[in-house]
Amino acid sequence: MLRFFNRDITKKLPNLCISCKHFIDNKLGDDDYDPDYDHDYGYNNSYTQCKLFGTIDLVKGEIEYECAKKVRENKDLCGETGKYYESK
Repeated sequence: MLRFFNRDITKKLPNLCISCKHFIDNKLGDDDYDPDYDHDYGYNNSYTQCKLFGTIDLVKGEIEYECAKKVRENKDLCGETGKYYESK
């Protein structure tokens, strides 16, 4: 998590995933939505995802996208700077 110590925080905001065209927010009105639940990562990786990173099931053709937070925490993917960020 990035912490800011500047009074004008809006001028220092990084490229936020939520405003990136590759961001997927899958709340879909799910009553069980809990963004803090995941035994492996400490958050629910099935609700906020990135279209740029994932794996495909070669039999069914289904794509499982990576969790957006995991992508931003990994410097080899998008990293804290938002290396692959594109505005909506």
